[in-house]
Formats: sequence, C-alpha cells, structure tokens
Amino acid sequence: MLPGIISPGVMRMTGMNDCLELLCEFLESYDADIAVCRSQIPGRQDVYDSSEVQVWDRDGAIEAFLEHKLLNGVLWNKLIRRELFDGIEFDPSLRFWEDLDVMWRVLQRVSKVVRFNQAKYNYSVSPETLTAKRYSHERFCSSWKVWDRVVEDCHKPGSEQFLQKAVQRRYLWLYGDLRLMLKDHYDRDDDKEMIQSLMRKEGIRGLSYLPGLLNRTYAIVCMISLPLAETACRFIYKEKAATYEEGNYQTD
Repeated sequence: MLPGIISPGVMRMTGMNDCLELLCEFLESYDADIAVCRSQIPGRQDVYDSSEVQVWDRDGAIEAFLEHKLLNGVLWNKLIRRELFDGIEFDPSLRFWEDLDVMWRVLQRVSKVVRFNQAKYNYSVSPETLTAKRYSHERFCSSWKVWDRVVEDCHKPGSEQFLQKAVQRRYLWLYGDLRLMLKDHYDRDDDKEMIQSLMRKEGIRGLSYLPGLLNRTYAIVCMISLPLAETACRFIYKEKAATYEEGNYQTD
C-alpha cells in the first residue's frame, strides 16, 4: 500500500490496474503530488510520443491548467494525494464542471505535478451524459461561475501573474459555450447576451485569443448580432461542432 494515495484493494476493484499502477509509479518516483496520464478517445488515431514526460512546479502546473491542453480539469486521468483535498469539497451548486472547480483549488496546494504521455485512460461520451445533451441553463451557470471564480482568484496577491491567462481561458471557454448555444438553438437570450457582453468588453484583444480566421470572423459576427450568428452557424459549421477545441474539455 502507498500511504496517503490508494490501496491495492481499490486498484483491484476498479479493473484499472495498469493505469493506476503507472500513476502510482510516476507519483512515487517523481515525489509528486499529482500524477497525470494521457487519455484518448477510443477509435481515434492520434500521433504522439509516448516517452514524453512533463514535470511542473506549482506555478507551472497552474499555467498548464489555464492553457487547458496537457493539464485540464478532469479527475479521471489523475492520481492525487489525498491530503491535498483537506477542506476541499465539491460545490453542490454546480451541475457541470465541479471536477474542474476542485482541480483548480487543489492546484493551489501542489509542489510538483508529473504527466506522462502514455494513453492509459479511454475517454468516451455516452449520449445520455449531461455534457452530450442539448445546452442547458445549468451548464451556462456552471461555466460562468467556475471561470469567474478562477479569474477572481487570480486577482489575489501572489496570483496576479496568472490573471491574463485566466481571462483568456474564460473567454475561450465561454466562446465555446456560445457556439454550442447557437448550434442547439438555446432560447435563454439573457445567457447568450452575457457572453456577448464579455466578448465585446475584451474587443480586439479577445479576438487575438482565438485560433484561425474563421473563429475570429465568427466571433465578430457574435459581437454584432446573435440572431445573425445563429443563422451563420448553420452554414459555417454545418451543425457539426460538438465542442470548441480550445474551449471546453479536451482529452489532449
């Protein structure tokens, strides 16, 4: 048994021995607080170097989290020392992204995080899961609250160096949410207008966060007219954009 981490009995119960054993191995060998493995979508052929290992201190881990590529907010591909959770609980008001909220708070306490690039967790979305269903008001409220909290935390003394990246990630996430709203013909105009207002406030700087001319052009349309953006959505994205690749959860 590895004190403060996980017992062999739990490993047998999960049926994830290989994944958990490697997570434990990296956690111990790097004397880390969190170990992270790569996740993959079954059936998708990704090209990557499985020998890559990233090691971050606290500040590096927070920056990687705000980039939300190599280190994101999900808990299912991570092994975390249990003492980091002391006094931290899931926010019962969040219907979505409660794991992201917890991960953000846990990262404030770490000294070292290690990530190895071996795909040891298969990620798939069931049509019955909340994130696969049509956009909802609860999803908007959760997205707004979680990322507003992150930005607010980055205003605190000692965290100001992360503020710009936090503002950028909030913009990208909520832009991704707005795209989903328009794709799903979401009918809460006040929610859409809150995101539109944030995008207008960021202006040219916000557009610079977005990759590609198509995204920047579409964001301008969103800032000008939401009805026009909803009409354009059917033609530009042909009803196929499930999530924005630089916004909501990624698998890597």
